[in-house]
Amino acid sequence: MLKTPSEFAAHLQAKQLFDQTADNYFQRSRGSVYNFSSLIFRRRIAIVEGFIRRSAKLGGKTLDYGMGPAVFAECCTVAGMHYLGIDVSPEMVEQSKRLGLSNAEFHVGDLEALSAYKDQNDVVLAIGLIDYLENVADGIARLAACVRPGGQLILSFRNRYSVPVLLRNVSKIILRPFAGGSGHASGKAFFAKVHEKSFDLTRELIPHLASLGFSGFEARYFNCSPIFFNFPLSKSLWRAWYVMDRALAHPFTRLLCSGCVVVAKRAD
Repeated sequence: MLKTPSEFAAHLQAKQLFDQTADNYFQRSRGSVYNFSSLIFRRRIAIVEGFIRRSAKLGGKTLDYGMGPAVFAECCTVAGMHYLGIDVSPEMVEQSKRLGLSNAEFHVGDLEALSAYKDQNDVVLAIGLIDYLENVADGIARLAACVRPGGQLILSFRNRYSVPVLLRNVSKIILRPFAGGSGHASGKAFFAKVHEKSFDLTRELIPHLASLGFSGFEARYFNCSPIFFNFPLSKSLWRAWYVMDRALAHPFTRLLCSGCVVVAKRAD
């Protein structure tokens, strides 16, 4: 299927952003820097890894589309699963190959590449992905088709009706005209031209996934805070804030949580 001009533009912008922020993304995802952004990355990673361990099937297959620097590859391979990571960014793929993991493979590819993996995977991951898709419904459908009957789809998203997402969106509108072209070079999606979407779980994502044959939805929220910008933290404060967010982030506090991870099972 040929991309529309807007889909092609979105694809190119995402590729450029993630090529140029690969090192920054890697450092934040590994928790090798102590700032608010890396804290939120680590919270999301811990939630996803918890779902992976519960879903892992010895000898099974995981497909991670939009893998970044293969954050979840080790978790999957340690659990005895074969890991296949696909990303539009060649730089992210190169970062992933440097991990030297066995039972893992990494490829450059866009959504069209998913057609080769229909009904094959016990777990399909889409973490930090759908926020950047031009055609979200089509992207989710392509990902869902890669889940075998009885398998699980795990995806993350920005929580639309939350204080930090609202403040972030308003601030981007106000501040972006003054940022020039600094977004990509600084590793900040906040100032990049890539459009960041947000979603409501109950009104949008669950009905769409249910129409694709998924049920048994389970959600975990994170970043229970009105804060939406990055700033440095001491190691001790970083750890204390992490523990606090793990205790406070909950469906009941979702209006203060900027992000969510949801897992759903495909019908047998």
